[in-house]
Amino acid sequence: MNPISKAISSFMIGLIKLYQRFISPLTRPSCRFYPTCSNYSIEAIKKFGPIQGGMMSIWRILRCGPWSAGGYDPPNEPLFKLKSFKFKRRDNEGE
Repeated sequence: MNPISKAISSFMIGLIKLYQRFISPLTRPSCRFYPTCSNYSIEAIKKFGPIQGGMMSIWRILRCGPWSAGGYDPPNEPLFKLKSFKFKRRDNEGE
């Protein structure tokens, strides 16, 4: 992981830990999944990076509601495959 991604990941995980420490205790336990959505988010960000892990976290939070059965749902596989972009140098064709 490059330094910028690592810094962004650390920041995101820090925000989640602040939520766990100060906001979550004020609400009743109601998570239908294991691990909880905040723990899932931390695991996903550590495993897949800030972009993919962040998207997985948002998708998990959207799925967490009274219409969901819940259950065991670890962050094993990414939502989508990110391809690395490589720029090819063009030679001066036609000049």
